[in-house]
Amino acid sequence: MLRYYFDEHVSAAIATQLRTRGVDVESAYEAGRVGRKISDIEQLEYATSQGRVLVSIDRDFARLNASQMAHAGIILLQRRLGIGHGENYEPRSVARPTHVL
Repeated sequence: MLRYYFDEHVSAAIATQLRTRGVDVESAYEAGRVGRKISDIEQLEYATSQGRVLVSIDRDFARLNASQMAHAGIILLQRRLGIGHGENYEPRSVARPTHVL
């Protein structure tokens, strides 16, 4: 089963809701990694060290993926996710594994 790490650009409330549905997800908020000026590289390294696929809307992670930095996977969202907005979002995976939330 895939495990996910949401960076500070993805709502912790989404992580909470997914967890109620059995998805293994941790948010940057829960990990205490928000508001500390942690670089994208450090966020990706953290997710990798935890064996988690990083989920973000931050396009800088596409650059990190292109750099061949080792990681468990990166999923870039097209838009910010919200709860109860009735909108359909299509996440785009830029790296292994190809899995859609």
